[in-house]
Amino acid sequence: MFRRILRRKALFAFVGAFLMLAQAADAGHAMNYNVTQDTYVKSQYPDVSGYTYYGSATPLTSTTDIPSGYDVAQSTGTSPFADNPSDEEVVGSGTATARWVPFCASSNLGLTAKWETTMPATKPANTVGMVTIEAAGGLFTTEAFIVREGASNYKIEVPQMPNSSVCNSTTTGAMTLNLLGETADGSDVVRNPATAGTYTWSSTYTDDATPAGTHSDTTDVVITN
Repeated sequence: MFRRILRRKALFAFVGAFLMLAQAADAGHAMNYNVTQDTYVKSQYPDVSGYTYYGSATPLTSTTDIPSGYDVAQSTGTSPFADNPSDEEVVGSGTATARWVPFCASSNLGLTAKWETTMPATKPANTVGMVTIEAAGGLFTTEAFIVREGASNYKIEVPQMPNSSVCNSTTTGAMTLNLLGETADGSDVVRNPATAGTYTWSSTYTDDATPAGTHSDTTDVVITN
C-alpha cells in the first residue's frame, strides 16, 4: 500500500460477460463487447470499464479470455500480488439495464461485486478466485470464477447466468461493471502487462436455443511504456 502514490483501481473487462442482462430489440442486433482503461501504462493498475450488449438470444454461460500478460488476484495458489482481497470485500459496482422480473419493466439495476475466498465444491478446473455479482434488492447473485491457465494468463467463467431474472420478451439491454483494482483497504485486483503492445480481450457466451448457439466479440487495448 505504501508503494503507491496514486490510488489505482481497475475493472475486469472479462466481467462484462459475468451477467445475462438483456435480449436485443431484434435478431439483427449482435453482441457488442468493449473495454476501456483510464491508463494504459505498463505494469500499472488502471481503471478499466467493461461494457457488454447482448444479442437476441438468452445467454446461459459465458467465458471471457483476459489477454496473456495481465495479472489477476488469487485466493488460492501463488498470487502475483502480496495484498489480495479478503472475503466479502467489495471490489466494485455497476449498472445493468433490462426488463426485470417480476413486473417486466425496463429499468437500471444496481450491482455490487464482492470477492469471495470461500468457493463452492463444484467449480471450473484450475479456479483460483471468485467474485459474486449481487443485484440490488436481492434479485440475483451470479458467481464468476477466475481460472488460471498459466503465469499471467487468466480467464473468467460463468457457468450459470441469471437468465431467470430477465423477462422473456425482446428488449434492449446492456451492462457496465466497474471493479476496483485496488480496494479501499489497499488490496490489489488487476495489473497491466509489463510489456507494451496490443492486447485483445475476448468474450463468448452460449445461448438457450436448441441447438445452442455461440456468440463472441473481441476488443483491443494498447499498453504503452
